[in-house]
Amino acid sequence: MQNVNTYKISKFELIIKIHKTPITGRPIVNNISSPTYYTSKHLHDLLFPLLHLIPSYIQDSNVLVLKLNNLKLPDDAQLFTADVDSLYPSIPIQIAITYVKRFLIRFKEHHKLNIEYILDLLSWVLNNNFLYFNNNYYLQILGIAMGTPVAVVLANIFLAVLESDIYDSLITNHFYPPIMLYRYIDDLIGIFYDNQSREKFIYLYNNSINTIKLTHNIDNKKQIFLDLCIFKGKNYDSSKCLDIKLYQKPLNNYLYIPPHSFHTPHMFKGFILSNFNRIRFKCTNDNDFFILSNKFITHLYNRGYQYNNILNIFKETRSREYLLNHYSLLYSNNNTNNFNNNVPILFKTTWNPRYKMFSLRKCLQIPYSISDNTDFNMVLKNTPLCCFKRGKNLLESIGKIAF
Repeated sequence: MQNVNTYKISKFELIIKIHKTPITGRPIVNNISSPTYYTSKHLHDLLFPLLHLIPSYIQDSNVLVLKLNNLKLPDDAQLFTADVDSLYPSIPIQIAITYVKRFLIRFKEHHKLNIEYILDLLSWVLNNNFLYFNNNYYLQILGIAMGTPVAVVLANIFLAVLESDIYDSLITNHFYPPIMLYRYIDDLIGIFYDNQSREKFIYLYNNSINTIKLTHNIDNKKQIFLDLCIFKGKNYDSSKCLDIKLYQKPLNNYLYIPPHSFHTPHMFKGFILSNFNRIRFKCTNDNDFFILSNKFITHLYNRGYQYNNILNIFKETRSREYLLNHYSLLYSNNNTNNFNNNVPILFKTTWNPRYKMFSLRKCLQIPYSISDNTDFNMVLKNTPLCCFKRGKNLLESIGKIAF
């Protein structure tokens, strides 16, 4: 049982965004070990499985690539991206609780949750966010603490209900709802039939709740969303499908782990190959794929990797068709309620260069005489997977030096 004496008031911190003009800060409330932390974590665990019921919800940019694949658009499709300004501290607490209630009632056939129980716990968490800053104690009376576990789930549900109301208002006022609208927490991307519907959508988003405001970008040719550059290119001219390529921020210094770093050998190949596959998956055009791959190879070479070794790994890059099928299957399995009972058992140990001298995986193989045992197979069906954690670095080994 958790000792009450271990609870502490959350500390307010500010993460500076140096890439913004002017420079701004992101307010963070370190909620770990606060009185509301475990209740908030419990709420997250209960509500998170319901996020896939939200039509606009996407868990990452890979899902968006799948959604856009072969999506045919009208001739004058209107593109737009937006983000909600300071979303978490701008969410009114009582409206958020009301929206969660509406969401749970609307999808009550998809869950067996006690709605009043959820709302009582949520009210307690949101109305008791005490924090410490500059030798003073405060109670947050507007918004969600960016740091409490339920914040992301709650923000998604809040905006989902808001968007549902906006859709109804668009239709009521004889405007077209979006052809497509997807959102990663507070970042939105949408495609509209006409500019009037797009403008009305933005107006309703900015005027439904006085604290919720959008910063939007209107460009019918190209939009940047997460790590994707989405644009009307050759595919749009020929088949009315959007083109995609991987987007990399100008501030990216490409500081990949150097080849002499203290990592397991397969980790070097793993991150390089996964990056080649990522570029291939997120580039609809072959030319964009080769341009970005060449840049990646150059960055690796500048970090000290051998050119021939990089090229050998590059040859193992999967085709885009294979990756589309792979991710489609992966995400479809994640959205089902059928969990695989064959969850592997992990053998976790600290990495040591001596493991290069022998195969630890072979040492963990189960002898046939044991694996044939029925009772044993109920506990361990497959050979344990071997995974490594890093050892202590120099600073952790000698301790912090006081100056």
